[in-house]
Amino acid sequence: LRAGEKAQRVYAYEDALFHYGRAREIAESLDLPEQLLSIHEAMGDIQDWSDVSQAIDHFERALNLTTDPEKRAGIKSKSGTTYARVADERGREFLEAAIHELNPDTQENELALAMSYIGRFHHYRGQHRQALTHLERARQIAEPLDEPHTLTHIYVYLAGAHLLLAEFDTSIAWARQAIALGE
Repeated sequence: LRAGEKAQRVYAYEDALFHYGRAREIAESLDLPEQLLSIHEAMGDIQDWSDVSQAIDHFERALNLTTDPEKRAGIKSKSGTTYARVADERGREFLEAAIHELNPDTQENELALAMSYIGRFHHYRGQHRQALTHLERARQIAEPLDEPHTLTHIYVYLAGAHLLLAEFDTSIAWARQAIALGE
């Protein structure tokens, strides 16, 4: 597990998948469901950008290994995010389920991200007004948290949605917010 985590931290994803694969084999042979849950989630995270079907497979396996409501909601959010990137309707369904299940007291950042990805789903579908509604909700949740990664994500998506609606001044303002955050 540590070898997989180290490889993942330095973006050596093939090495990480190799090490997680070995860890999975061992965890399966020793019947260690908690470790299997972590392994499948990590493998899903790695494959999230490169192989949607593999990422979803790992997230589904992880879902089947836990009954913890917060953990399940977080994994559903990851599944929804993966599907949303390819404008698959299942993305919206997973994300909406996650939003209803995420604990707003302990999972605020995850809630903001899930809301932003519903916005992104609508953006990919050409439904830019709907995208803005969700992105604004995500922003309202995220700004008090002051989490740079989440805020940058939301600000960039807001800029893109306004740009495609030909609201150039607003788009530029959100792009500048993202730049200022980066600086």
